[in-house]
Amino acid sequence: APGETLALRAASGLGTSSLLRLLGGQWLPSGGSIRLDGLDPATLPDALLAERIAYLPTEPLILRGSLMDNLTAFR
Repeated sequence: APGETLALRAASGLGTSSLLRLLGGQWLPSGGSIRLDGLDPATLPDALLAERIAYLPTEPLILRGSLMDNLTAFR
């Protein structure tokens, strides 16, 4: 329902990345429809989608450099 928060957790390979691509409007469904707050995500601005969708990968991303470099890389 509009305004609700949903969390998904699944093992690698079970389609969570595919679902996020559909929710983010990157892929179009082959049947049916996807809605975020009642709206088609393919028509929403990227900034609005970024406010509503968060992704935490199964595998951590470790960059070269110090621990501090890794902690502050995306600020």
